[in-house]
Amino acid sequence: MTTSGAAKFQNLIKYIDPKIIICEEAGEVLEAHILSALTPSTQHLILIGDHNQLRPHVATYSLSMESDVGENYQLDKSLFERLVDGNNTVRIDKTRLLTQRRMRGDISDLIRYTIYDDLEDGENTTNYPNIRGAQHNVYFIDHRYPEDNSAMQSHVNMFEVEMVVEMVKYFVKYGYTKPEDIAVLTFLKSKNRSNVLLSRAREGMYLIGNADLMASKSEYMWAPVVNILRERNQVGPGMPIVCKHHLDCKNIITTPEQFDEVCSPTGGCRSTCDMPLSCGHTCTEECHFNNLDHNGVKCRKPCEKLHSECGHQCRKLCYKDCDICSVPVGNITLPCGHTFQNAECWQNKIKEDIRCKTVIDIVLSDCGHPLQNIECWRVQNEEKFKCHFLIDITLPDCGHPYQDVECWKVQNNEKFTCHSPIDITLPCGHISNIECWKRKFRESLKCSTPTDITLPDCEHILHPECWRVQNREKFTCDHIVDITLPCGHILPDVECRQNKTKGKIKCNNIIDITLPGCGHPLQNVECWRVQNKEKFKCLSQINILLDCGHPYRNVECWRVQSKEIFTCHCKIDIKLPCGHIVRDECWRKHVKETIKCKTPINDKMPCGHTLKDIECWKVQNGEFTCHNLVDITLPCGHTLKNAECWQNKIKGTIKCETTIDTVLPDCGHTLKNVECWKVQSKTKFTCNFPVKKKLPCGHTFNIKCCIKDQTENIPKCNHLVDIKLPCGHTSRSVDCWKIKDNVEIKCITPINFTLPCGHILEDIRCWQSKIENIPKCNILGNIEFPCGHTVKKVECWKKATIKCTEQIEINVPRCEHINVIQCSELVNGIQCRNNCGIQLECGHECLNKCIKCQENSIPRNSKNKNKLIERINHGECKSKCNRLLYCGHMCDEKCSHKGECRPCNSKCAVSCDHKTCNKDCLEPCAVCAKKCSWECRHRGKCELSCGIPCDRLPCNERCDKKARCGHNCAGICGEICPTHCADANCVPKRIRYQVSDIINKTTFSMVDWNKERMVALPCGHIYTMKSMDKLMEMKEYYGGSIERGWTLVKSLPTSTIIKRCPACQTSIRDIRRYGRIIKNYTLEIQNKKFITKYDGELIKIDKRIIASFNEMKRGRKKLKKDLCDISKFKNRIEFKVINKGLPEITPYQYFEGIAQYHGFDENSQQVWLSHVNKLLRSYYNLIPIIRAAKNTPHKKAFEANLNTTGGSRDLTYKQQLDHKVYSIYVDGVLKVIDIQKILHDEILF
Repeated sequence: MTTSGAAKFQNLIKYIDPKIIICEEAGEVLEAHILSALTPSTQHLILIGDHNQLRPHVATYSLSMESDVGENYQLDKSLFERLVDGNNTVRIDKTRLLTQRRMRGDISDLIRYTIYDDLEDGENTTNYPNIRGAQHNVYFIDHRYPEDNSAMQSHVNMFEVEMVVEMVKYFVKYGYTKPEDIAVLTFLKSKNRSNVLLSRAREGMYLIGNADLMASKSEYMWAPVVNILRERNQVGPGMPIVCKHHLDCKNIITTPEQFDEVCSPTGGCRSTCDMPLSCGHTCTEECHFNNLDHNGVKCRKPCEKLHSECGHQCRKLCYKDCDICSVPVGNITLPCGHTFQNAECWQNKIKEDIRCKTVIDIVLSDCGHPLQNIECWRVQNEEKFKCHFLIDITLPDCGHPYQDVECWKVQNNEKFTCHSPIDITLPCGHISNIECWKRKFRESLKCSTPTDITLPDCEHILHPECWRVQNREKFTCDHIVDITLPCGHILPDVECRQNKTKGKIKCNNIIDITLPGCGHPLQNVECWRVQNKEKFKCLSQINILLDCGHPYRNVECWRVQSKEIFTCHCKIDIKLPCGHIVRDECWRKHVKETIKCKTPINDKMPCGHTLKDIECWKVQNGEFTCHNLVDITLPCGHTLKNAECWQNKIKGTIKCETTIDTVLPDCGHTLKNVECWKVQSKTKFTCNFPVKKKLPCGHTFNIKCCIKDQTENIPKCNHLVDIKLPCGHTSRSVDCWKIKDNVEIKCITPINFTLPCGHILEDIRCWQSKIENIPKCNILGNIEFPCGHTVKKVECWKKATIKCTEQIEINVPRCEHINVIQCSELVNGIQCRNNCGIQLECGHECLNKCIKCQENSIPRNSKNKNKLIERINHGECKSKCNRLLYCGHMCDEKCSHKGECRPCNSKCAVSCDHKTCNKDCLEPCAVCAKKCSWECRHRGKCELSCGIPCDRLPCNERCDKKARCGHNCAGICGEICPTHCADANCVPKRIRYQVSDIINKTTFSMVDWNKERMVALPCGHIYTMKSMDKLMEMKEYYGGSIERGWTLVKSLPTSTIIKRCPACQTSIRDIRRYGRIIKNYTLEIQNKKFITKYDGELIKIDKRIIASFNEMKRGRKKLKKDLCDISKFKNRIEFKVINKGLPEITPYQYFEGIAQYHGFDENSQQVWLSHVNKLLRSYYNLIPIIRAAKNTPHKKAFEANLNTTGGSRDLTYKQQLDHKVYSIYVDGVLKVIDIQKILHDEILF
């Protein structure tokens, strides 16, 4: 248990009556918290902790021991620390543990020689392994990077941040992932906190900071720690790391970026791993610590295994499987007789399964036509081919010829559509030229023959199409006449005005002509093109013979007439200049010199190596290089292994990457692991070898060799020296450079100093005694003001400026309010700070500030400003409306809102023993259909569903259970017991003085609970059973009386209102005794929510239906224009889909599928659906409303009740509820019928 818990459950602790109290981590617990946990029975207090580690936390820094002011209060000094450090006036038994088993000796030394003099190490601490990847287990990284400028209170040193991040990454790569393994620390001033951090680590610890600065600022903590580390050579400018596998690979990391330079991303150094793999080779990857077993490492050296069957050596890399032999064996003969070129060994063994891709010509057995360029393997597999040879046929139905049909379509008896033009006589008597296939639909064809009609008004003759006359179409006279064009053709239905320019009119009559050059007919040519002597291209296809003798098929005639040169693409054998024969297109025999011969040959290189299977053209052009692997001796004498032979020619330019050691000429230092090519190219190296340099003060420091001779940017001397100050004291561990630069050194020797006020400050720093640094006197004293008030415990330095802050009451001159102000404030200028408080017309009090209402009500020309002002202008009321909504919640709008209250925004408050509704209050929720939980041994059990008004009689007997406090329960039998008993001493003060008997106006403590029964409301208020029975109007629901009991269940009233707690106006819910009443108005609320929601949606849908209908009426002309001509209606499919749960409503899909159910074509369907889309959407939205009206919220609960009880006693009440929502169902169905009528009219249109 925590100290807060001990204070909270003080009564429980007193009840347990403990004699001994043990407190763990007592050094971190405030003294007041310890005292609050003690009881009168405590005889022995045991405190366990460490006063040298974390102190208790206090929120105010000036009260803590770390601040100069807080040293006077020491609020964060625990009782444990006071007793440990106290004098011998009180004898306290103390025992200290001397053996630590946590950290290795290198770490424990740092606190052994600073805090714990007799600390001993356990035997287990000597068994810790050394830190992987580090040269030391404990080390101090000493740097001189300053803190960054920051607007934050906390100090930031980005170098330390970045260094810590990179060190954590480094150690994680070596497997350290737990914070208790290695602690990375930054500087902390507090001795206690430093002690905690120095003792956290187990195996290793690395400190980052300015060692000299830390030693100078913490003489008794960090100074000895730094000295211990210096003696052990564990202080340096960077992190000393070493590779676990390559122990000679050591580095000092001085900047965060160096980790990436010298360390492998997988843990380790940048050297080659060289550890043996399972195959016998050594690992050639970069050093890696994260995979010591080399799982998944691929050996990329050449495989040395021999194939067991053929004896060839494997040509793959070592890590790959030697499954098949890929040694080339030359050409092999396949079972079909063709040659497979450049085969590999494994292919020779399975040549029966190789697909022969040699191209051959075959003759199809079904039709006898030739099929060219077929791969041999397809013939061997007896693949069935389609004949694409073009033939001419005669159609069986009409006898017309049909040209250029692919042969395979005839073989498959495919049906063809005849497009030959024929003349037929239409029902009107005219002859029409149409395609042959349309003769079956002559009754539905439109007659386009022009007829002559005389318009009655102007006697002009109009020549409309016959079908338009048959349809009795009304024509508008535009003075249309017939014009005879110069070509002799008549242009019908042309405006009279165009007769003057008939020479410019293009004749669009279609005629057939014979082309002069070739004599081929050209059909369907517009007459004006012939008159303009336009040149036509003959598109008739003919066959010609090329100069090479090969035929060229299906050439457009105009290309022959224009003497176009054609390229022959027939495949032939061509003999190349090299003597090899290649199969290629005929036209290329004229440019055979440009053909690349890809025949594989063997050729001997000048280097002596033989190059196999080289394409012939590369040998002819000399385009190849030798890639055989050889060892090359470079000019430097080193050997480059496994180099390609061609590199031997350019070995003088190859960079030798062999690492060597070289002596720098300028300084004589040796630079190790330098790539040879850098030495050969005489690259200038920078020597980073550390050397000592002497400063003018005589001290030396380490510096890089390359910058030892520079005179600029020489660092300041940070050696610590002792100096005697002008005050006579000696300051120790001062940076040497401060003396040379005459930096003012503050003396921190503690002294006693007498302030001007006469008080003595003890143990202040010597430098604070100077006039400009004299601290403020914090001695506490009492001050008496002229007004007579006294302020106690005021710091001395505040006496001159402090004012009287005593609170006094005054009467403000311009209003009736009494204001509380500080004594030192001026009375004349005080403005009233209270709320106005005057009752407004709405009944609420004005919440404006009194001064604001004064300013709104004061006359403009008023001169007497201190006269009482009558406040009459208050503006709008800012109180909440708080009217009771039908759902039971209070309206949270401002009282000033106009009209009805807006809908409720709260969450639904309906709940029962089985569930709680989480919907928004406006959403109707389902009524609980589970069994009612109300039962007792006197009146039995309610057999109805939980959500239906109960029909059993209430029980007036007293509950026989015990309350939690042990007293008898004062509740009613069958009810949930109240949380409090009837004893006034067991209940909170607010309940004790609450009026619980509304009839007699009696408080809880005055009620005789031995006679009365207790009803506890969910809001926490408690009333007598008689008061609640009267408030809930039980006589309306039951026969009998409050005194004699309830004997008869009455019918439910037709209307009811929500009952509310008299004290807080919260709706009364979840009381089983009043279940019949509560559930009755709950059902009324649910029905009203249902009606409100769906009635609003029906109104919106009704507006959308009217808008959609008007839009459709305006769009009928566009619909008529966009609809496709329907030549013949398709067969209709009977619509058999039934709406699940709504068989009386035709699904809206019936109107979406007019192509399927009304015989329209697909294009017309899409146009029509676009026309009625918005109306269909309203149809779709009405379906769930109608379905919801048939399945009202209370339906499930009533059905469950009828199924379990088999009774009909609630049918009348259910019918009353159903009748209220029936109007929603009727309105929805009527709107669907209206939509169906509109849609049927649109289909007929």
